[in-house]
Amino acid sequence: MGMTLAQLAAEKQNEYKDEIILANVNGKLKELGEEYIPDSDVTFVTTSTSIGNETYRRSVVLLMLAAIEKIDRNIDRVVVEYSLSKGLYCTFDGDFRQRVYR
Repeated sequence: MGMTLAQLAAEKQNEYKDEIILANVNGKLKELGEEYIPDSDVTFVTTSTSIGNETYRRSVVLLMLAAIEKIDRNIDRVVVEYSLSKGLYCTFDGDFRQRVYR
């Protein structure tokens, strides 16, 4: 495999004020882990754009859900209700007895 879009983004990051989070390759959004094909028309999407911000937010929610699943399987449901300024309001249903994690 040749160069990834992440490697190209790392080389170009100093040209962008905000963090690069996606690539627009020939008009299609691509994850940075995908292979860079030379001579493609590549522009980068940062967290300062609405698409970049939504992508970042979605990634954080998925990471939160994976962490909850890993540490406590007694939580039946997690609902991301709505946005609060730059945060998210979430509710949890399940058994929340205090546990000691090691």
